Amino acid sequence: MKDIIFSNVNFSYNLPLLININAHFTKGWSGIVGVNGGGKTTIIHLAVGILEPDSGNITTCKNPAYCDQRPDLPPANFSDFIFSVDKESNILKGKLRISDKWLKNWDSLSYGERKRVQIGAALWQNPDLLALDEPTNHLDNDGKQFLFEALKDYRGIGLLVSHDRYFIDELCTQCLFINPPYAIMRPGGITEGQKEEKREIEYNLKTKGESKKQVRSLKQVAVVRRERAARSHQKRSKKGIAIKDHDARFKKNLARISGKDSVDGKLLRQMEGRIKHAEQREGSINTRRIIDVHFWLPGKKRKSDYLFRISKGKISVGDITINHPNLNMTPNDRIALVGRNGSGKTTLINSIISNMKLSDYLYIPQEISREESRKIIREIKKLPNNEKGHLFTVIAGLGSDPKKLLDTLEPSPGELRKLMLALGITESPSLIIMDEPTNHLDLPSILSLESALKSCPAGLLLVSHDYKFLKACTQKEWRLIEEESCSFLLKKGEGSVIREKLGLSI
Repeated sequence: MKDIIFSNVNFSYNLPLLININAHFTKGWSGIVGVNGGGKTTIIHLAVGILEPDSGNITTCKNPAYCDQRPDLPPANFSDFIFSVDKESNILKGKLRISDKWLKNWDSLSYGERKRVQIGAALWQNPDLLALDEPTNHLDNDGKQFLFEALKDYRGIGLLVSHDRYFIDELCTQCLFINPPYAIMRPGGITEGQKEEKREIEYNLKTKGESKKQVRSLKQVAVVRRERAARSHQKRSKKGIAIKDHDARFKKNLARISGKDSVDGKLLRQMEGRIKHAEQREGSINTRRIIDVHFWLPGKKRKSDYLFRISKGKISVGDITINHPNLNMTPNDRIALVGRNGSGKTTLINSIISNMKLSDYLYIPQEISREESRKIIREIKKLPNNEKGHLFTVIAGLGSDPKKLLDTLEPSPGELRKLMLALGITESPSLIIMDEPTNHLDLPSILSLESALKSCPAGLLLVSHDYKFLKACTQKEWRLIEEESCSFLLKKGEGSVIREKLGLSI
């Protein structure tokens, strides 16, 4: 099995994205971390051969497997994997809790269930290289635990793009930190790597400051030496002395012979050389600050008593049945809708949207198709400049470069969620509904979104498995509880009653 080696790799779309990337991936898990749109997915596309570099070399392997962020389609070997009775497939199906019935029910599977199938089928191939792009998106805590147990036994070269700190810290022995357009490999998981990154930034800022101070000091000395050299030059210059003034000319010749003026000139040239060297050293020190991004969501609080009122009822889609009580949401409500994968959370959201009379709401679904993402880009480019300005403010507040984002034909899923949020907010909605809002977002963006939602005046209805995020943004809980196979009861709780554990119980 060959190691995966990047040697001076450069890659561009419309603009340079990755410059002079050097990385060495060996057996075990390596994390790839960075901001949305920074090139994380591009790195694994290059590693598995989906993309070719503009220049540089990549040593790769013959048997790679790649799991896309979007589990829209079933894996090519889905039926073989399900019908197989060999030891490996049985172990994987057991660890990931994959049912044989899922083969004919793909369209009705939750995204979390699809994700487990996608990764299980890839692991069953026993690839030399396994590249996973945001594997924990859509997974509930149980699903994450199942996945972790399956991934920790993988013995090939693993590349993991994720914003899930628990997974990266527990699985990865090194992380490639991407700070576009450059990247650096650091040992350990994301927590250890971020500490090292912070130390590097602080050291470089300190060194840069000392270098600037040195340059200022040298320039002050140079001013003195320049004045001395000028005076020495004046002393030896015969300009303005009469040709017959032999006494004055004798004194000037004596000054030249004594060498005092030439010494001052030499010292000045030496100082100018030191200044040039010090300025070059200062310029070579790469410094950046860790910037906390933030923005404000300008929603509005509706003056009516209710945002929606839906009578008690039953929802049946496919094999799933949901029994729910009266659903009433006020303008002040901030509700978390929770439940395990496959319990019908998205089905319930779709039913609420189709039955409520409210028009000024914003809904951001779990996943957006590639065609829809291209359509959104086209619509944004047609907006008037004043509307673009506000949209750009929201996108920048979530940590992305809006102009660079619009240069791409197909934004990353994380950037697409930012675009949809920015577009929807321009209408100042009174209700915001988000299905898995933290999926695909990098950590700074998650924290920024969390802060913005906390201060937004609109009502919130959030579906998420990120319980830390829900605890910060919501006060009420609607929980889908399984009564019997494929039948779920919605229970409503008052107050902050998010009961799930934070992170994995590893």
